Amino acid sequence: MQFMAAPGLTGAAFYNSVPCGACFPFSMNYLSIPFAALTAVTMLVYYLLPLRWRWIALLSGSAVFYIFACRRIPELLLFLLTVLFSYYAASFRTRRVPALFMTALPLIALKCAQFAGISSFPKSFTGSGAALLVPVGLSFYTLTMISYLADVYSGKIQPQRSFPRYVLYISFFPQIVQGPIPRYGQLSEQLFTGHTFKLRKIADACKLIVWGIFLKYMIADKAAGFVTAVFDSEAVPGWKYALLGGCLYSLQLYADFDACVCLCQGVAGLFGIRLSENFHHPYFAGSVKEFWRRWHISLSTWLRDYVYIPLGGSRRGKARTRINLLITFLVSGFWHGSGVRFLFWGLVHGAAQILEGICGGFRSVQMPAALRKTGRLLHRILTLFVIMMAWIIFRAGTLGRGLRLWKSILTLEKESAAFRFPADIKELSVLLLSAGVLLIVSILQEMLERRELTLRSWISGKVLPVRLLLYAGVIMAILIFGTWGYGYQAQDFIYGEF
Repeated sequence: MQFMAAPGLTGAAFYNSVPCGACFPFSMNYLSIPFAALTAVTMLVYYLLPLRWRWIALLSGSAVFYIFACRRIPELLLFLLTVLFSYYAASFRTRRVPALFMTALPLIALKCAQFAGISSFPKSFTGSGAALLVPVGLSFYTLTMISYLADVYSGKIQPQRSFPRYVLYISFFPQIVQGPIPRYGQLSEQLFTGHTFKLRKIADACKLIVWGIFLKYMIADKAAGFVTAVFDSEAVPGWKYALLGGCLYSLQLYADFDACVCLCQGVAGLFGIRLSENFHHPYFAGSVKEFWRRWHISLSTWLRDYVYIPLGGSRRGKARTRINLLITFLVSGFWHGSGVRFLFWGLVHGAAQILEGICGGFRSVQMPAALRKTGRLLHRILTLFVIMMAWIIFRAGTLGRGLRLWKSILTLEKESAAFRFPADIKELSVLLLSAGVLLIVSILQEMLERRELTLRSWISGKVLPVRLLLYAGVIMAILIFGTWGYGYQAQDFIYGEF
């Protein structure tokens, strides 16, 4: 999968530029036949090896994946150099701040270069005008290494003595490109201790993979065409279509993000490894603060533990707490992409949480039960609206374009005569029906969690004919109605852009 960070500087642009070193025969992505073949071969070798050596199969599979995904030797070397540096920095407990800064330097340099509008080094420096070096999974593995170093320096974990095992932790192929962002204490033991073959766990992993494919092809890629028509049109879409585009993009983004995480969790589950949850029905949140407890959980907890708390968290008064919150979300915006609009998006989320904190005192006022229920509903609607408006800024090509769409919605502006919306009723019907399935599944999951159950275990408890009918129905629906073609390339996962 290629890394895409900003409009005009896509992963394809990096790899289509003048090559900087030898290229490998083919690339590999998460929805390709080569990736499926790699997973199958790695799985076969994994379960044939003795328990104590099974981690070597994972390391070998990760190495093959990364070599073919990276494609260019300089990027592969930069990745290995960074991993080697972070390993020795932790092993010898070198100075904390310089070690953390040097580990983060490639990512910081890339973001700053993109923010300044630089897409390649000058020819005088390289002799060929080669594109910036962007190793596959740069954003994710950088945060992984920073968390590892920080935890070693704070004494939470002991440094890994084996370099090959450390490489496996950083490069574990189901998650290096798309997350979730792992913590050493949560993942290392699972990687290094071999797991026995259990059909029940393999079946659960396959359910996650099928569900991820459903989310990708039946919702995310279905919504993509409608979203593009609104956000990439030069004509004014008007408030109705701007609002519709914002809602559909919110749906597309969640389905796309959750799809790739389900695929990562499913592939890891084939080896008996459990990755952390990353999305927990975020659009059910009653506040922006709660939204961030449900959305991209591994990133939000990373920002909390390694940015917000080191800044002082909420321990130094209200004013300092609010400043820390704004800084944390500015970092989040900077991580997500280059450009002022990403920083503005981060500020919107930070400011919304500050405003929620200021207004939170009113919620403690005693009210009748009926009014409390109405209030909770209104909070959810308002939260969804704020998040959707922030996503508009996130998706728009520029901050000015995003603010223009805001103006259309808030002033009830009419669309221009030149604007055309692709009213494909069949595609829209499939999208809405699939979104309805997602909503029902999410509600069921919330209900079952109160009984300490999961939907997968609930389905597994049904009789075999019911389960087979359900599995066959979902697979047939994907094959018949799913969006293929451009959606078949894993770099089209929006998550891969970050």
